Amino acid sequence: MPLRTAIDLVVAAGVPVPELVGRDSATAMDLLSVAELRPGAIESRPSPEPAGTVLEQNPVAGDQVALLSPVDLVIAAAVPVPDLLDLDDVGARELLAEVGLGLAAPRRKLSFKPGGTVLAQQPAPGSLVPLGTAVSVTVARHVPVEGVGAGLLTLLAASGLFVRTRVRRHRRDSAREEGGEAPGVEVHPHTDPGSQTLEADGEPSGDLEVRLRAVVDPGQQRIETPGSLFGGKRR
Repeated sequence: MPLRTAIDLVVAAGVPVPELVGRDSATAMDLLSVAELRPGAIESRPSPEPAGTVLEQNPVAGDQVALLSPVDLVIAAAVPVPDLLDLDDVGARELLAEVGLGLAAPRRKLSFKPGGTVLAQQPAPGSLVPLGTAVSVTVARHVPVEGVGAGLLTLLAASGLFVRTRVRRHRRDSAREEGGEAPGVEVHPHTDPGSQTLEADGEPSGDLEVRLRAVVDPGQQRIETPGSLFGGKRR
């Protein structure tokens, strides 16, 4: 080759890296393919962004790189919701904080479980949610067992239940009946929690989720008839 011979060189031009941050991972891969680049190392990181969103990229958008250069990505990962059932509300809040989730203001429901016990949660355990999601819970408002006999009707009413009562009249005295005196009704209740029963249309639940039909058996009550409740003599 003679000295001073001219040589033509072909130099490959760089390509700009597209903007991938904020895109979902599928769209990011499509953009890399169009730019004739390829994905590099991919890292997952819990984030408040929807799962699969690109959080970071390297090289950054606009850099000039060679064809088929790798672009590293950091992608948002979802967080699994822990199981909170039967924890107290304080323990539930602490467990959620450990995985980067929050606790919404709890709803309260009458229950025989200790006050503050988690009865239900939403989302369900194992669900995948963005970092920082607030989990909703229903916690127990304790009803003392010893108060059930005396406050049964109050408890049932507060729980959305209803009561069916059966009352049998007894003659106070046959001589008075024979005399034609009109019977009145006066009830003298005697507390007997053992004679009260609950009948359920379905499986009973400790947190009173199941609608119950209460039947009060007043077998220990006495009914007297000293007045004229029925407005006249019995024929």
